[in-house]
Amino acid sequence: LKMIGRDNSSLDNQSKGKILLVEDDFYIRSLYLMELESRGFKVYEASDAAQARNILSSCEVNLILLDVMLPGERGIELLEWLKKQPQYREVKIVMLSNVWDDEVIERAKTLGATDYLLKSRTTPQEVANRVGALLPQ
Repeated sequence: LKMIGRDNSSLDNQSKGKILLVEDDFYIRSLYLMELESRGFKVYEASDAAQARNILSSCEVNLILLDVMLPGERGIELLEWLKKQPQYREVKIVMLSNVWDDEVIERAKTLGATDYLLKSRTTPQEVANRVGALLPQ
């Protein structure tokens, strides 16, 4: 007998893209998560760099939304590590921060960040718009 049911692999293929959202603030993470999922993105959540590495060890993603200020290892340090790994070099990484610091922005771009968004000036809808523009449809 063949079981008829939902094939989870087809669900993954229908999503617009797979995103890792690394944000330590639960409220902000929840807002981004709801907006991104409502647009058809598959979103994995992490509240720190260690969780992010754990998720990345078992899941492929097309884009990472990465908070600059994380507890423990900072987002900029995770960005530097990611861009040294061959399997993540082509993954788009958008840095998120509440601090507009020219030195940090320049370092992020030098390390290979795709974009740098100021959370206090960017709505979750605008973040989702940017993600949509960066991922092929």
